[in-house]
Amino acid sequence: PPHAAAQLLRNLPARVASGCAPLDAALGGGVARGAVTEFVGRAGAGKTQCCNTFAAACAARGDDVVYVDTEQTFRPRRFWQIAEARGAPGPAETLLTRVSVLRPRGGEELLQCLEGGDLLARALERRAALIVVDSVAAAARGDFARRGDLADRQRFLARVATSLKRVATEASAAVVCTNHVMADFAGDDDAVTPALGLTWHHAVNERVVLDHAGGTRRARVAKSPSAADAGFAYAVAAAGLVAADDGGGGE
Repeated sequence: PPHAAAQLLRNLPARVASGCAPLDAALGGGVARGAVTEFVGRAGAGKTQCCNTFAAACAARGDDVVYVDTEQTFRPRRFWQIAEARGAPGPAETLLTRVSVLRPRGGEELLQCLEGGDLLARALERRAALIVVDSVAAAARGDFARRGDLADRQRFLARVATSLKRVATEASAAVVCTNHVMADFAGDDDAVTPALGLTWHHAVNERVVLDHAGGTRRARVAKSPSAADAGFAYAVAAAGLVAADDGGGGE
């Protein structure tokens, strides 16, 4: 049966805030539960820092997080530094118990984690508000590096996307994932484009591009069904991702 637009408005999915004011504003309050939001950028743009910022904000609010660390870059001390800088209550040990870390090595282990039900079971058990996958690109590139592997890689990405969307929906959690970039040969000399191709592009619900070319860090919402195109300057500081005028730009 048809639904009144007012009813649909009341039933919009809740959003998980990062605590970075311009980022949350650009996304309409944060990343959406039941959806997959991708952060893509060059090396050093702050993708992992962004994941830590969302995770620390969730844990500080008393929510649980499941962190899928394919890059092997999750650092508890950095997570706690961000949480502490944002005024999180309690000792570090208490906050860290709210983060469950999975470390699949490669695409096959990632698929086992997703399709085997481990990730969904962990998210349901912990009633997680947020699931982080940092990153899908690392798993795809590691297992499908040769040019002849393209068709297999696309099938792998389709399976990952299907599983992540199912987990997001069934666990009513926001899924945040990261992606690398590659050279854009149709653009300028320094131009880049998100990696993983069209299959993955169509799979994510929202995409935020992080860039630090020319010494300036800027983010923009490149894809979203519910937010207008928006851009803002940001920095990476002790408190993670912050507005450019709130902290330094060190990595």
